[in-house]
Amino acid sequence: TAWATGHVSVAGEHMVAAAVQRRLNAAFDAAGQDGEGFPWLLTGLPAGCRHELGILSFATAARRQGMGVVHLGTDLPLADWLSAVVRQRPDAVVIAVPTPGDVAPAAELVRRVVAGQTPIAVGGQYQDEVVEAGSSGDPSAVALGHSISRAVAALRDLLVSVPT
Repeated sequence: TAWATGHVSVAGEHMVAAAVQRRLNAAFDAAGQDGEGFPWLLTGLPAGCRHELGILSFATAARRQGMGVVHLGTDLPLADWLSAVVRQRPDAVVIAVPTPGDVAPAAELVRRVVAGQTPIAVGGQYQDEVVEAGSSGDPSAVALGHSISRAVAALRDLLVSVPT
């Protein structure tokens, strides 16, 4: 809020975001990588998207709930997303869409992942626009809402109830 209103400079916002990112990375690593018997997720951001705090928070919370998570990070090109999905064979892909500029690449990623028959969940401020634009009504693309803890629980329950 302080950055958006001009009370904190971009440098100040980056400093705080970097500090939060370091703590989230440590929490993600500390949560371990069990995942045995729980859903397996790929998390990250589409091409051009660099605002990682939300998706990394989700990935950390998912790990803390026992899910297996491979976090791919920011600004991942579409071809690399698709390759990772083929190689990793996750139960679901989870992305975030924090800015308006992220909508188009995220919608294309949703279209391609859904076409490959992998469920995809979308969080972030523009999640509804992306699911609507990218899924063509396919129920395997879902918006996560705006509570990380509820989103993790709902996605886990959804994926555990789907027969494999």
